[in-house]
Amino acid sequence: MTKEQMIFWRNFLFNTFLVLLMFALVILGVIFGFWNTWMGIAEKYTPFDKNMVAESVLNSIVIVRQFALMFFICPVIALHFMIRRKKQKYNS
Repeated sequence: MTKEQMIFWRNFLFNTFLVLLMFALVILGVIFGFWNTWMGIAEKYTPFDKNMVAESVLNSIVIVRQFALMFFICPVIALHFMIRRKKQKYNS
């Protein structure tokens, strides 16, 4: 893989992470902004109580965060170090 390809993939994955982060923040804002509305709907139409719904929402947020970190940021960091190593190799 050439240095330019590594830079492309690093930037692509990092920008994808930023878009995912923006969507997660918007979804988080909608969830917590309309919390009472969602809870009313959940209690009315499902057999679950408030605690179970709240726990499920928080677990979903944690899963999205872990997904973003493992599938986007870890490869970005690895590619960054690979690019740095190639740059040092060619400068020597």
